Amino acid sequence: YIRLIVVEALRLYPQPPLLIRRSLKSDVLPGGHKGDKDGYTIPAGTDVFIS
Repeated sequence: YIRLIVVEALRLYPQPPLLIRRSLKSDVLPGGHKGDKDGYTIPAGTDVFIS
């Protein structure tokens, strides 16, 4: 019975898609604010989560 409840809950509210990628080389992402000139440094080998 509990299994059916869990399955129904996941059907109504499915998990959001999530991608995990690993950076092969270092990179810098631009900052999100006007005053943020440095951005975000992503070192090589870092796991990046994309949702």
